[in-house]
Formats: sequence, structure tokens, C-alpha cells
Amino acid sequence: MTMRRWVRELLRDRHPDLADRPLRLGARGWSNQLWRLGDDPAVRLPWVGESVDALLLKEHAWLPGELADRAAGRQRRHLVDSPG
Repeated sequence: MTMRRWVRELLRDRHPDLADRPLRLGARGWSNQLWRLGDDPAVRLPWVGESVDALLLKEHAWLPGELADRAAGRQRRHLVDSPG
């Protein structure tokens, strides 16, 4: 299964309201991949195996506040999900 297909299946399973949006790879970094859903939303996935748990715990702690600060009046959804 390709990564694109896996992301699409993940969306269909966890967030069907987003599953039909256009999907394209936005970026790959050292720790994450960013998949764009049309022009605005994105799916951010961990990339590094050994440190994924620690990375996710850290980001779940500070990311909601960071998004609120950057949104500056724009409404944004921050969906956090876990495997399984």
C-alpha cells in the first residue's frame, strides 16, 4: 500500500468528513510528513520510529496553545488521534 493510499484510508476511518478532499504530499522532514488536504487543512504524521511516542506526547502538550496563538482570530480544528 502506498503512503498516499494509507493516509486516505486513515482519513476515511477516523475523519470521514475530510476523506474526500484532494490529497498531496506537502513536505517531509526529519520527524514528520505533512500531507495537504486541499488548500488549507493538513495531516501531519510522525516519521521517526524510535522517538515517535515522546515526540507526540510533547506536541500534544504544547500544540493546541501554539495553534491558538497563531490562528489570531481564524478558526482552526486541531484533531489529535492515536493508532488503533
